Amino acid sequence: MKQSLLLILLSNNSFAEEKDKEYYKSSTFKSLSSLPFGGVIVKNKSRNRVTEYCPDETCDRLVISSRIPEDIFNSILLFYFSRISGYIYLEEWREKIILIDSTNILTPFAKHCLNKNEKDMARCFLKWGASKYNLRIYFIRYDENKEYISRIKIEDL
Repeated sequence: MKQSLLLILLSNNSFAEEKDKEYYKSSTFKSLSSLPFGGVIVKNKSRNRVTEYCPDETCDRLVISSRIPEDIFNSILLFYFSRISGYIYLEEWREKIILIDSTNILTPFAKHCLNKNEKDMARCFLKWGASKYNLRIYFIRYDENKEYISRIKIEDL
């Protein structure tokens, strides 16, 4: 089995370097870095954080405001990849993920998301992330050296 790889590609400034250090210290980092077939790539681009998971010739891309606090960012990512992403590669990994810490981090900001099953709670947290931090989700397919991007409406998840 391929080893998971998490690449953090950040711009060359001290703020980005601090973000990098915070990310590696986070409790969800270990879970996200253990994604099968390559892990996630996180980049700071302009005023956004762009996260991609690309296990084959396709990718899930999440774009969110860079002003999002690190623990909230990590928790939203963990909910998305563990409960929403449709990649079959994640099935075994999903079974090992426990969302208690992430739920506790997000609940004070989105109490209305509690008392739902985990998938509905994930959708609710993603909708909250979209309204508060401009979260956008894309599906990307590469074919004959061309990139085809489709935006996924959070309401449709």
